[in-house]
Amino acid sequence: MKCGGQYTFYKILICWCCICPPYKRFIIVNRESIMKISYSMSFACFDCCKSFKREYQIASGSYFDELKCPHCGGVAYNFGRHFKAPKSNAQKQWVKIRFLFDHGFRFQKIRVGSSHHSVVHYPKTLEEAKEFVVKYKDYAFSSK
Repeated sequence: MKCGGQYTFYKILICWCCICPPYKRFIIVNRESIMKISYSMSFACFDCCKSFKREYQIASGSYFDELKCPHCGGVAYNFGRHFKAPKSNAQKQWVKIRFLFDHGFRFQKIRVGSSHHSVVHYPKTLEEAKEFVVKYKDYAFSSK
Protein backbone atom coordinates (compact mmCIF):
# COMPACT_ATOMS: atom_id res chain seq x y z
CA MET A 1 0.00 0.00 0.00
CA LYS A 2 1.07 3.52 -0.66
CA CYS A 3 1.45 6.09 2.13
CA GLY A 4 -1.86 7.89 2.78
CA GLY A 5 -0.67 11.48 2.86
CA GLN A 6 1.63 14.04 4.36
CA TYR A 7 1.74 17.65 5.51
CA THR A 8 4.39 20.00 6.85
CA PHE A 9 4.29 21.19 10.46
CA TYR A 10 7.08 23.26 12.04
CA LYS A 11 9.24 22.47 9.00
CA ILE A 12 8.76 18.74 9.62
CA LEU A 13 7.18 16.51 7.01
CA ILE A 14 4.59 14.45 8.89
CA CYS A 15 2.78 11.41 7.56
CA TRP A 16 -0.71 10.89 9.00
CA CYS A 17 -1.50 7.57 7.37
CA CYS A 18 -1.94 4.43 9.40
CA ILE A 19 0.36 2.39 7.18
CA CYS A 20 3.66 3.90 8.26
CA PRO A 21 4.94 2.81 11.69
CA PRO A 22 4.72 5.63 14.27
CA TYR A 23 8.49 5.99 14.58
CA LYS A 24 8.87 6.44 10.81
CA ARG A 25 6.17 9.07 10.33
CA PHE A 26 8.46 12.06 10.76
CA ILE A 27 11.02 13.24 8.24
CA ILE A 28 13.27 15.96 9.62
CA VAL A 29 13.47 19.01 7.39
CA ASN A 30 15.05 21.38 9.94
CA ARG A 31 16.75 19.82 12.99
CA GLU A 32 16.41 22.97 15.13
CA SER A 33 12.64 22.99 14.66
CA ILE A 34 12.19 19.39 15.70
CA MET A 35 14.28 19.67 18.86
CA LYS A 36 11.47 21.62 20.56
CA ILE A 37 8.55 19.29 19.79
CA SER A 38 7.47 16.75 22.39
CA TYR A 39 4.32 14.75 23.09
CA SER A 40 2.88 13.04 26.16
CA MET A 41 2.36 9.42 25.20
CA SER A 42 -0.20 7.30 27.05
CA PHE A 43 0.79 3.88 28.32
CA ALA A 44 -1.68 1.36 29.73
CA CYS A 45 -1.15 -1.79 31.78
CA PHE A 46 -3.63 -4.64 31.38
CA ASP A 47 -2.50 -6.30 34.63
CA CYS A 48 -3.56 -3.50 36.97
CA CYS A 49 -5.85 -1.60 34.55
CA LYS A 50 -4.07 1.70 35.02
CA SER A 51 -2.47 4.17 32.68
CA PHE A 52 0.24 6.79 32.83
CA LYS A 53 1.94 9.24 30.49
CA ARG A 54 5.55 9.72 29.49
CA GLU A 55 7.00 12.55 27.48
CA TYR A 56 8.36 11.65 24.07
CA GLN A 57 10.63 14.01 22.20
CA ILE A 58 10.66 13.46 18.48
CA ALA A 59 14.30 14.49 18.15
CA SER A 60 15.51 11.85 20.60
CA GLY A 61 14.08 9.01 18.55
CA SER A 62 13.43 7.12 21.79
CA TYR A 63 10.03 5.72 20.84
CA PHE A 64 8.97 2.87 23.13
CA ASP A 65 6.25 0.33 22.37
CA GLU A 66 6.20 -0.80 25.99
CA LEU A 67 7.52 0.22 29.39
CA LYS A 68 7.48 -1.20 32.88
CA CYS A 69 4.29 -0.23 34.71
CA PRO A 70 5.09 2.04 37.69
CA HIS A 71 2.02 0.73 39.56
CA CYS A 72 2.44 -3.05 39.42
CA GLY A 73 5.68 -3.73 37.54
CA GLY A 74 3.89 -5.42 34.63
CA VAL A 75 4.13 -4.48 30.97
CA ALA A 76 2.51 -1.19 29.94
CA TYR A 77 1.87 -0.67 26.24
CA ASN A 78 2.11 2.57 24.30
CA PHE A 79 -1.30 3.73 23.11
CA GLY A 80 -0.12 7.03 21.66
CA ARG A 81 -1.10 10.54 22.57
CA HIS A 82 -4.85 10.32 21.86
CA PHE A 83 -5.70 7.48 24.28
CA LYS A 84 -8.01 8.19 27.21
CA ALA A 85 -8.03 5.32 29.69
CA PRO A 86 -11.22 4.29 31.46
CA LYS A 87 -11.40 4.02 35.25
CA SER A 88 -9.52 1.03 36.58
CA ASN A 89 -12.73 -0.58 37.87
CA ALA A 90 -14.51 -0.36 34.45
CA GLN A 91 -13.73 -3.96 33.55
CA LYS A 92 -15.93 -4.11 30.43
CA GLN A 93 -14.04 -1.15 28.97
CA TRP A 94 -10.66 -2.74 29.71
CA VAL A 95 -11.81 -5.95 28.01
CA LYS A 96 -12.78 -3.88 24.96
CA ILE A 97 -9.41 -2.08 24.99
CA ARG A 98 -7.56 -5.40 25.23
CA PHE A 99 -9.61 -6.76 22.33
CA LEU A 100 -8.79 -3.74 20.17
CA PHE A 101 -5.11 -3.91 21.18
CA ASP A 102 -4.91 -7.62 20.32
CA HIS A 103 -6.28 -6.79 16.87
CA GLY A 104 -3.71 -4.06 16.19
CA PHE A 105 -5.53 -0.91 17.28
CA ARG A 106 -3.67 1.34 19.67
CA PHE A 107 -6.12 4.23 19.54
CA GLN A 108 -4.26 5.92 16.72
CA LYS A 109 -6.36 8.30 14.68
CA ILE A 110 -7.97 6.63 11.71
CA ARG A 111 -8.68 9.10 8.94
CA VAL A 112 -11.08 8.27 6.15
CA GLY A 113 -11.98 10.56 3.31
CA SER A 114 -10.08 13.48 1.91
CA SER A 115 -10.41 15.83 4.90
CA HIS A 116 -8.02 15.61 7.84
CA HIS A 117 -11.10 16.13 10.03
CA SER A 118 -12.69 12.85 8.86
CA VAL A 119 -11.66 10.82 11.89
CA VAL A 120 -13.28 7.51 12.81
CA HIS A 121 -14.52 7.30 16.39
CA TYR A 122 -13.51 4.26 18.40
CA PRO A 123 -16.25 1.89 19.59
CA LYS A 124 -17.92 2.25 22.97
CA THR A 125 -18.72 -1.43 23.58
CA LEU A 126 -17.13 -4.81 22.91
CA GLU A 127 -19.89 -5.68 20.43
CA GLU A 128 -19.14 -2.51 18.45
CA ALA A 129 -15.42 -3.29 18.69
CA LYS A 130 -15.94 -6.66 17.00
CA GLU A 131 -17.52 -4.92 14.01
CA PHE A 132 -14.88 -2.17 14.13
CA VAL A 133 -11.88 -4.53 13.77
CA VAL A 134 -13.45 -6.14 10.72
CA LYS A 135 -14.38 -2.84 9.07
CA TYR A 136 -11.04 -1.09 9.73
CA LYS A 137 -8.64 -4.04 9.61
CA ASP A 138 -6.52 -2.27 6.98
CA TYR A 139 -5.69 0.44 9.53
CA ALA A 140 -4.47 -1.93 12.25
CA PHE A 141 -0.81 -2.12 13.20
CA SER A 142 0.73 -5.42 12.29
CA SER A 143 2.79 -7.38 14.79
CA LYS A 144 5.63 -7.83 12.29
